[in-house]
Formats: sequence, C-alpha cells, structure tokens
Amino acid sequence: MYCHNKTFRYSQILFVSLLMLIFMFGLQACRKKALYSTSDLKGEWIRFDGNKPLYDSMIVEFSEANGGIILYSSPNGYFANGDNKWKEVTYFKDSTFKYKDLGSDGTYYDGNMKLSTSSSGDFILHLTPSVSGSLNGNDQYWKKN
Repeated sequence: MYCHNKTFRYSQILFVSLLMLIFMFGLQACRKKALYSTSDLKGEWIRFDGNKPLYDSMIVEFSEANGGIILYSSPNGYFANGDNKWKEVTYFKDSTFKYKDLGSDGTYYDGNMKLSTSSSGDFILHLTPSVSGSLNGNDQYWKKN
C-alpha cells in the first residue's frame, strides 16, 4: 500500500508539473510581439507640424548608432546642422519609444515617440518631449522621407 501511494503521489507531481509547463509555454506563445522596433526609425524624418512652427521643416537622420542627427534646421532657429536632436532612443511598449530630445535651450528632455502609419502608408512620428509651456516644441509630428 505504501509503495502504491508513493507512485500515485509521484504521478500527481509529474502531472501538475506538466500542466504548469504547458501553461507557461502557452503564455509565451500568446505574448504580443512588438509592433515596431528602433530599426523602423532608421532614415530621414521631416518635421511637418508642431507647436513651434519655426522648426516645421527640420530634417533629422536617425540611425541606431548615432540617434537623430539634424541635417537641416531653420537658419533663424537655435539648432545647428549636425546637432544630435534625438538620443538614447529605446523601445518602450506597443508603438512607443522613450528618448531624449534636444531643446532649443541646449538641454535634453525626456520624451515619448509614438510611431504609426498614415492612411497613405507613410510612417508618422508623434513626439512629446517633457518640455513645459505651450510653444516650447512639446508636440511635434514628423514624417519619414
């Protein structure tokens, strides 16, 4: 009788362990894959709308190695070609990235980038750096060239 109970108990433990493994693998399979990655940000981006219109024609070239380097900025603005506008870009969740945005005061501000696709298939970035004030570039829209 004792041997039978021991075998039965072993079978129960094995069965429960097997169920747990199946459950864990099932959860892994159901995990949502990232919609975008930083490689989707590679290339030229042109700013087409924002709450600081002076910079609405700025062009930034993004690479994972260098971040977002300014290729063109308004000659009347505070940015120079070659400045690193976006740095430390990392995937956060869904279609959102965390990054640091160079402000016109020379300070880097934490921010969010949200990548989406327009109805015409263009990649659009909505940037919201943590800059206070209504006209300080805290709401920017960029289109991939």
